Amino acid sequence: MRDIAALVGLSKNAVSLALRNDPQIPIATRERVQAAARTLGYTRNPVLGEIMA
Repeated sequence: MRDIAALVGLSKNAVSLALRNDPQIPIATRERVQAAARTLGYTRNPVLGEIMA
């Protein structure tokens, strides 16, 4: 997530919210973060996702 944040110029927290489609993050920003995640080959850790939910 740190690499995505550096690439798009956002905090790790903002990237985390964007990857979870949080409505606090503008749609354009979410799309930019998600595109960067795809480019970097980021995959969500389902175990960690369950812990964080």
